Amino acid sequence: MTLLCTGPGGTGKSVIFRAWEDFYEALGHPEHLRLTAPTGVVASDIGGCTIHSEASLETLILDEVYFLNANDLARLSEYLCMGKGLTDEICGGLNWAICGDPCQLPPPQGRSMRVYVRM
Repeated sequence: MTLLCTGPGGTGKSVIFRAWEDFYEALGHPEHLRLTAPTGVVASDIGGCTIHSEASLETLILDEVYFLNANDLARLSEYLCMGKGLTDEICGGLNWAICGDPCQLPPPQGRSMRVYVRM
């Protein structure tokens, strides 16, 4: 699974997070899912952890992805590949979903990913 969920604040992205948590809980494997974010503040808001603190998982959900630049995402994928031992797959073959509002502030360093997307 690979999913991109975008929209401005208040559109229900966090409702999707809760549904994923409920799904993994129903499967009896809540430890296979981690809600993550690029900053501690956002991670706290969603009841998750920072992307830097999780690597041993099966499904990665990254909120506020637009706080990251393209190099950050490439580096994250590389680290996950090394951790999973699957260098020929994006993010080490993990199921992953990235969420965020592309119209928010750009990342603190580097160019926004929006400059790499052609509409």
